[in-house]
Amino acid sequence: YKNLEIICVTDKSTDSSLEILKEYESKDSRFVIIDQKENKGPGAARNIAIEKATGDYISFVDSDDWMELDAFEQIVEALKGYNYPKILQFDFKEVFENSDLVRYYDFCGKVKRKDKYDIRLNNYYNWKVFKEKFFARIIPACWNRVYSRDFVLKNNIKFTCDEYGEDAAFTYRALLQDVNIYYLNKYLYNYYKRNTLGRYYTNNRISSLEYIKVLTSHIENDIELKKDLKENPIDEKEFIFDPVYTSHTKGGPDAREETYPY
Repeated sequence: YKNLEIICVTDKSTDSSLEILKEYESKDSRFVIIDQKENKGPGAARNIAIEKATGDYISFVDSDDWMELDAFEQIVEALKGYNYPKILQFDFKEVFENSDLVRYYDFCGKVKRKDKYDIRLNNYYNWKVFKEKFFARIIPACWNRVYSRDFVLKNNIKFTCDEYGEDAAFTYRALLQDVNIYYLNKYLYNYYKRNTLGRYYTNNRISSLEYIKVLTSHIENDIELKKDLKENPIDEKEFIFDPVYTSHTKGGPDAREETYPY
């Protein structure tokens, strides 16, 4: 898929990232380089990129992750088929540093097992589907979805500038809007998991409480959402990163299967 705007933000990088990006920019007009002179973190970098973007939809890719080569072709076809929804979600793989293990995250399969809701039949979900289990079902990452840029701007959905979990505010503010999140059951994103990031999971319960604090102001300022939450209360005790993965070697999703409850 060629009709892309590739916005790259360097966050006062101290390595050769800027030089590498400029080389790509000189060869490909789709590249837009933003060089931040002050280190502000990934949240601020993404907010700047949103302001700079001109496309109809936006997506996010962390600096050490990657999309499948045909990802945007599949995404665009799905957007057309669903009549251009505000949000489209897809599945992802976890690829581990120094390991041949690949974990395939099957959101649809998990929801069907735990909530008896078949997304494949309905093609979408919203936060009310999960009721009080919403926080336990949704991963607070921003990168396994594409978002309508107009939808993001009109609802003032932004990232925080926290050191960790900066995308939780963006993700939950987007998903708690009165919209349906359409679903593409394809593994399009590759999340590269370094060994040094393990502490994220060990400290997850603490991070979860911080996420709740981030959302408080958003909920308080949205009268309709407060009404919906009163009718469909969410259990904050369930606000724990709780995916169930299908794990495999690089032989693919049919090679062998295990579950990894967190």
